[in-house]
Amino acid sequence: MPPFTKNKVRVTAKKGDNNSVKLAGKEYNNGISFESHKVGDTGYANFNLEGKYTNLTGLLGLDSAEYMVKVNFIGDGRLLQSYDIVGGQLPINVNLDVTGVRLLEMKFEKTEGISRYTYTNFVDIMVK
Repeated sequence: MPPFTKNKVRVTAKKGDNNSVKLAGKEYNNGISFESHKVGDTGYANFNLEGKYTNLTGLLGLDSAEYMVKVNFIGDGRLLQSYDIVGGQLPINVNLDVTGVRLLEMKFEKTEGISRYTYTNFVDIMVK
């Protein structure tokens, strides 16, 4: 399910589209990548879940060790979960209850690191 609105976010949907990402040395062919350059850069991806789903899972991580990014998952204007992603660490398992959520927002903000491009990746996404 691609986002219906996005900013500074790239969607990787299939193998062989030259958009795969790596987390902890493993390659993933589906997911969402937030591109950031300097501290304070923000981006988002919004999804219309229409209240039809109960659970969202995936892996969340950074592609570089020198950075930190905050990722907020917001459902219908309410913070569901916030993660501080530290580069160089193993990906974080995300498991969110999205029961009844109509609008799911993912908000990204680069909070630490030098001014160089990096990607925060949310991969192996499953919505049930």
